[in-house]
Amino acid sequence: RRWGPTRQTMMLLRWLCVVVACGVCQGLIAPPPSGVSRDALVMQAKGGSGFAAKAAPRRKKAATSDASGLTAEAGWVELVDLDRSALTAGGPSQAVGRSITGKPYLVRRSPQGTVAATGVDCGRCEYPLLNAHKDEVIECGMCGSRYDPATGEARADSGSGNPVVGGLLRGKPQKNIPAYPIKELADGRIFVNIDALRL
Repeated sequence: RRWGPTRQTMMLLRWLCVVVACGVCQGLIAPPPSGVSRDALVMQAKGGSGFAAKAAPRRKKAATSDASGLTAEAGWVELVDLDRSALTAGGPSQAVGRSITGKPYLVRRSPQGTVAATGVDCGRCEYPLLNAHKDEVIECGMCGSRYDPATGEARADSGSGNPVVGGLLRGKPQKNIPAYPIKELADGRIFVNIDALRL
């Protein structure tokens, strides 16, 4: 048996090339007009108001004095997906953004009002810690592992967790979860650093 494209496949590809070439020659498939930016073409494809000779320049947000040093080069990223109105003292945590591992940051506000960001997975069983905050600790609902929300350091196991598999999972070693430096600005924006704190 011969490997490679069949005769029918080659004929189909030839006809496709002929159709595209004829369409371009006849003006049915027009190349983009010169002088029109890619942004304007995308705007028209999305149902925008039509072509523009140039895309409007993007305005940069006015930098506030307290945001100095929070640059991407220094590893700082603004958490734009964060619902700041739902980030209440002692309230539920939110999984937002993406760390360099591809997983979201788990952000919560402590009862004292400080904001903390940690990894989203348990250090023992890798179960998501989305609803795992109990008072001053993060407690895994699956294995019962406990962590300090500010540093990600493992604390003494609570012995709680899932009654069926919690006992089996407690045999695994409990590791710290990553905690990330976080800064809240006076205007309410929150930045997190991609480099985890070192214990």
